[in-house]
Amino acid sequence: MDISRYEFRDDAGRVHVLRLHPNENAKIAPKGAIVVQTYHFAPEQVETAKLEADAGTCFDCPFSFKGGKSGGCYTHKGLQALGLRSMLRSLNKRKDRIPTFEREAFGRFLDMCEAARPALVRLGAYGEPVTMPLASIGPLACVSDVHTGYTHQWMRPEFQGFRGILQASVGSEAQARRAANMGWGIFLTYRPKQADRVQRMRVMDCPASKESGKVLTCAECGACDGSGQIRILNH
Repeated sequence: MDISRYEFRDDAGRVHVLRLHPNENAKIAPKGAIVVQTYHFAPEQVETAKLEADAGTCFDCPFSFKGGKSGGCYTHKGLQALGLRSMLRSLNKRKDRIPTFEREAFGRFLDMCEAARPALVRLGAYGEPVTMPLASIGPLACVSDVHTGYTHQWMRPEFQGFRGILQASVGSEAQARRAANMGWGIFLTYRPKQADRVQRMRVMDCPASKESGKVLTCAECGACDGSGQIRILNH
């Protein structure tokens, strides 16, 4: 159950859902700990209540849906997918009543977050967090001592302001080096056949990953705050 929730529609028609609630995902924080998570849905997803219509929020992410076929994103599986589809059905029923961004309402949400002292702010639990205004995502990241966030849009000039807040999500050694040279923290997702090359890189294995034995939660680690150099086996 949400302690507080703020939803708004931006000028492009995307719907952003900001939730303050007890955590249910043991990977990111202890179960029951208070967390903030953001979700970013394309206009077509809200209009149709179909998760597959994700081009307007996932853009060219290699893990997104393409022609109705999943690219393998973990959010397309199991309980994550069920939860997102339920959220979309709810948004679809209220699509004509979702307000545009209101500074005062957002301020009240921030006040609720700060009072709750969340263990983690997770930017982009679904969708691209760069679709949310930079002027809003910065203050939101600061309501906790720890935040995480990732973007596949790190090469685009209009999103360079998110450096230092989000990790560049990359899929190869070459991309990782390019992003790092541009000043981004990196989150490298690799496949088993890439393991030999990736293991030679000076990059930390994600301590919340299965291959690391899940020794830390995201809230305990805190390296994916826009400054870390992290790798994880494709999950």
